[in-house]
Amino acid sequence: MPSAVAIYDAVDGGSDFILKDFNKAAEEIEGINRDEIIGKHLTQVFPGVKTFGIFTILQSVWKTGQHEYFPPAIYQDEHHPETWRESWVYRLASGEVICIYRDVTKQKLAEKELISAHERLLDAHRLAHIGTWDWEMENDTVIWSEELYNIAGRDPSLPAPTYAEHPLVYSPASWERLSEAVNFALSTGEPYNLELELIRPDGSLRTINAFGGVKCDGNGKIIGLHGTLQDITERKQAELAICIQEANKKLNLLASITRHDIKNKVITIQGFLKFALKRTAIEEIRPLLLKIAESANAIEHQINFTKDYQNLGVKSPQWLDFSTLVALAGNPPLEILNETRNLQIFADPLFEKVLYNLVDNTIKHGETATKIKASLITGLNNIRIIWEDNGVGIPACDKDKIFDRGFGKNTGLGLFLIREIVSITGITISEIGEPGKGAKFEMVVPDGKWRFTENH
Repeated sequence: MPSAVAIYDAVDGGSDFILKDFNKAAEEIEGINRDEIIGKHLTQVFPGVKTFGIFTILQSVWKTGQHEYFPPAIYQDEHHPETWRESWVYRLASGEVICIYRDVTKQKLAEKELISAHERLLDAHRLAHIGTWDWEMENDTVIWSEELYNIAGRDPSLPAPTYAEHPLVYSPASWERLSEAVNFALSTGEPYNLELELIRPDGSLRTINAFGGVKCDGNGKIIGLHGTLQDITERKQAELAICIQEANKKLNLLASITRHDIKNKVITIQGFLKFALKRTAIEEIRPLLLKIAESANAIEHQINFTKDYQNLGVKSPQWLDFSTLVALAGNPPLEILNETRNLQIFADPLFEKVLYNLVDNTIKHGETATKIKASLITGLNNIRIIWEDNGVGIPACDKDKIFDRGFGKNTGLGLFLIREIVSITGITISEIGEPGKGAKFEMVVPDGKWRFTENH
C-alpha cells in the first residue's frame, strides 16, 4: 500500500495542529473520510496522538525545521484499535508540517509471531533437552545453541569447541564413530543419526542422540554440517531400570520354579522311591515307578519352561507368518482349520510356543476335542485372532485364572508363558468361549503389529 500523507498547520504557538490535507492512503489506513477531518484539530481527530509520542516530534520539526524519523509504535484511541505506525516528519517551505507514515501492523504482528514461535521452539528444546549446532568447514567455526551448552555442561560465554577440539567432547569410541559418520556425510551428502557418549568438563557422562546433515552454498557445494543433539541420559537410565526390573522378575520367577516346584517334585520322587524299596512284587512297584516317571516328566517340563522364559525378549520382535506357525503347532490327533489367510504378526520369535501350547492345552483339557479353528475379525484399530476348539470348554469361574502361573491341573506354566510372550509387542489374550461349547481364545493384535502379504 502507498504511504499515507498528512499535512498540518501549527496553531496557538504549536500547542496543536490543524489538518490541512489527507491523501487517499491515509483515508484507507485510518478508515475515515478526508472531508470529515480537514480543518479540525489533530488532537480532536486523533485523541491518542500525544500518548502515541509523535505529537512532540511534530512540534520539534515545526520549531527547528529538522526532519525526524519516528520508529514503529502502537497508536490507539477509543475509535482506533491497536495499530503500528512508522513515520517520517518534515517542515515544508510554507511552514506547514508533513507527516509521511505507513501502517506496519502486519509486519510487526508477523515479527511478534516469529519471536513467539522462536521462544516456543527454545522452550520445546529445553523441555526435550535438544540443542542445535552449526559448523562452517572452511574456518572450523562451530556455533552452539544455549541448550547445547547446557547439555554439554559448558560455559555459554565461551566459544563452542571447534571440530578439531571435538575428540575431547566425546569418549574415544564415540568420537571414532562420529568422525567416521562426519567424513561419510561430507563425501556422500548422507545424514547421520548416532547414539554417543558425551564427556562434560567435570568428567560426568551424558548419553546423547546426535543428528547431522550437510549444508551447501548456492552452487550446491558442501560447506559444512548442521544438526541437533538430544540428551537422552534420563531415558536410557529409565530403560535400563526397566530392563533390570524385568530381568529381576525373570530371575525371581525362575528361582521360584527351581527352588519350589522342582523341589516338591523331587520330594515326591523320593517318597515313591521309599515306598518302592519296601515292595518286592513287581505289580506293586510298577504303579510307583509310573508316579516317579510322571514327576520326572513334570521336572523336565519345568526346566524346558525356564529355558523358554529366560529367552523371552532376548531376540528382537520380527514379522512372523501366522500360517507357518499354525503348521508347526499341528498335532496329528487334531484337525486344524486355518482361516487366517496370509496374516503376518509382529511378535517375539517365541510366538511359536503360543500356538504349540494352545494346541497342547486342547489335547490335555479339551477331552472331547477333535478340531481347532483359527479365524480373524478385523476391527477399527486392531485385528482379532480367534483360536477355538470343539472340546468341553473352560468353566466360567476359571476364565480369569487360567493365565496365572501355577493354576491348572499340571504345571500351570503353559498359558502363563503364552500371555508373557504375546505381551512383548502389545498383543493381549483372553478366553471368551462358552463352557460346554469348547475353549475360545481371542488374541487382539494392535495396529502396526499385523499385516497381510501381497498375495492376500
